[in-house]
Amino acid sequence: MGSEIVTQGDHLPVPTTLERVERRCWRISDLVVQAQSIESVEQGKAVLAGMDEALADYEQFRVALDRAMAPATVGQIVDAIENLRNSYPPRPDLKDVATATNWATYAQNLRDDVASLEPTVLTLQVACARLRRTVKWPDPAISEAYDAVKMTQAELISIRDFYVPRLASFRKQVLARIAEL
Repeated sequence: MGSEIVTQGDHLPVPTTLERVERRCWRISDLVVQAQSIESVEQGKAVLAGMDEALADYEQFRVALDRAMAPATVGQIVDAIENLRNSYPPRPDLKDVATATNWATYAQNLRDDVASLEPTVLTLQVACARLRRTVKWPDPAISEAYDAVKMTQAELISIRDFYVPRLASFRKQVLARIAEL
């Protein structure tokens, strides 16, 4: 019996550009949080090194971040919903025509509600990944998906519009804190 898991040889898949951008965003967010609670010179130096790396890296990933934070098209929203739906095991009740119609109504309502938030491409990826990892079968409720997209969008916009532009000033705060220690 063959495996249904698609692999790329004996190694893990290479992260997509969106996954790399997502990791960089969370790294910047983590550094800012760490900067607020430095208790030793060593800890401060580690945070500084991370910030220096993030600042140097930012110019290279800025264009990718801008692209990832572009508004998602309706087609991308539909694709994300289908991908999320297909991440769950098949539902035996979908063989029933009435249930299949309910799925179509659910998917359309979910699409409309998510689209009303004007999510970015990166937001869709991150929110759907969170839902796949936290919501049990059969499907997430529309309210769960809506809240996940809304919360993720706010987090990513905060990182892009607040943390990233202020990373250099956070770095100065870390230097000041190290001087106090």
